[in-house]
Amino acid sequence: MGRIIRKWMSIGIFLLGGMLSLAQGMEEKERIEVVARIAPSVVAIFPPDGSGGGSGVVISEDGYVLTNFHVTQPCGAWMKCGLPGGEIFHAVLVGMDPVGDVALIKMYPPADWPEEKRKNWRWKPVVWGDSDEVRVGDSVLVLGNPFNFSSDFSPTVTTGIVSGTHRYQYPAGTLLEYADCLQVDASINPGNSGGPLFNAAGELIGINGRCSFEKRGRIHVGVGYAISANQIQHFLSHLRAGRVVDHATLGATVVGDELGRPIVETLLETSDAARQGLETGDRLVTFGNRRVNTPNEFKNVLGIYPKGWHVPIRVVRKTGVATLEEREFWVRLEGVHTEQELGNLLSEKFSPQKKEEGEIPQKILPPELLEQLEQFKDLLKMPPEVASCYEKRDGWANYWFHRQERERVWREGMGGTSLGWVTKPEAVLKGTLSSGTPWEMRFEAKKTTLQLPGNAIVWENTGDWARLPQPGESGRILPGWTLWRELQRKEPKDFPQLHYWGLSPERFPEGEPDALYETLDGTIGGVGVRVYFSQAEANLPSRLVCLEMEDWDGHFPWRFHFLEGKEKSLLRVEIWRGAERIETFNVLEGLK
Repeated sequence: MGRIIRKWMSIGIFLLGGMLSLAQGMEEKERIEVVARIAPSVVAIFPPDGSGGGSGVVISEDGYVLTNFHVTQPCGAWMKCGLPGGEIFHAVLVGMDPVGDVALIKMYPPADWPEEKRKNWRWKPVVWGDSDEVRVGDSVLVLGNPFNFSSDFSPTVTTGIVSGTHRYQYPAGTLLEYADCLQVDASINPGNSGGPLFNAAGELIGINGRCSFEKRGRIHVGVGYAISANQIQHFLSHLRAGRVVDHATLGATVVGDELGRPIVETLLETSDAARQGLETGDRLVTFGNRRVNTPNEFKNVLGIYPKGWHVPIRVVRKTGVATLEEREFWVRLEGVHTEQELGNLLSEKFSPQKKEEGEIPQKILPPELLEQLEQFKDLLKMPPEVASCYEKRDGWANYWFHRQERERVWREGMGGTSLGWVTKPEAVLKGTLSSGTPWEMRFEAKKTTLQLPGNAIVWENTGDWARLPQPGESGRILPGWTLWRELQRKEPKDFPQLHYWGLSPERFPEGEPDALYETLDGTIGGVGVRVYFSQAEANLPSRLVCLEMEDWDGHFPWRFHFLEGKEKSLLRVEIWRGAERIETFNVLEGLK
């Protein structure tokens, strides 16, 4: 009997081994297929002089590439990109996030290619994954350009697992902060920076950046960090707009209570959090719909948001000896830096190579080669295909891209609301208020008049949008209406201080909760202004949905929500100041 049992056990072990080998073989086959599919999207990135190098990944057919800020910083305004197979393209800097260590660049086909080939050329982009779904133990793939190993730019591939999620790596001062990042044990070495981190299905879940090199030398030790894909997508529209983006702060300090829970310790009176009702002593429960149990968890999730975003915050407040009350606020986040502070930090710590076009970099090349290379100095000049897409301006990574995005949003959004009446030099709208009271609004070149039964309100349009109407109690009503008309009648060049901000989450009447809107932000005539447009969809054009103007006291802004009319109304305009609805205007005549 014992011999029979041992025989069958041997057969079982043999079959099990075969099954395991078969499964392993299938897994290897799948991994090989995934690598073959994603490798063409991996980019080797070099400064114009060919020194150093990093990695990147293609995210769109028209050549946009994600990488690290610290990879693009030595390159200046343009760089060279090598793709598997040995092809080299030139790329231009688009936008940068020096706090989060992310940059966006764009490749272009060579200027000497035939026009038809240039026009039809497409790169192979990756597929985005959901980094919030990543779990410790998940298999990952790292592709990139470590140590410049490959002469034809074919990426090196390493594998591993996710060692940790929601990790936090402290910044250098206030720059290069890795919040909510992924920790992996896959080999990440110098040159992998900026390259993609994929899940087992070949979906992009992060951009590789930091490794624990500082105390262990410049070799991989099994501790690497990647910026999460979901965080990057919060900033992507801002980067496309040619901006130097900043990360968010609450305008408050958060410490742990006796149980280690996050408590608001101090609060800036000028912050939106204070204006919305947050108080010192409030205990944070959720931030951005994510639970926070410690001050470190709060700081970690705060770091994934851009300056200016609105997020929901839920707190518990002690309102009596033994009474706790839960409250929620919708708060616009402050910036970690002012624009001047961020500019100064970049100049001080990360100033790009300051060399004239064609200048040989003296500190990089050996003296004996300088004379030989002098004849090739023209190779360091910005190539024509990228020179035409670069516009230098203080405070911007590349203002050329900002102009493209601003004009696109303006054209799409204003086109969705441009009605016949805005083209007329003068116009009259008529309708009723929420109470049924009739009104008439007359727009002239330098004056807007709102006629109510027995009363008229007049606002002189002198270019000073902070100017009070008569009587002053009407607040921003007439300036807001006038600005709505002016934005539709004029062009972006007429509002030089109104910039494209990127996508921003907002809550509007009858809108989807926390939907993302295309946003213009800036000042007009001395007044802070924000303009929101819905995103264009397949069969639904973009349209202007909200206009926001600062109040005179700098507190709650006035908001004009433009909604579909009801019954005979052509348009319904709700005017709010903070949480108070001031009035609703139903437009019955004049828009056609």
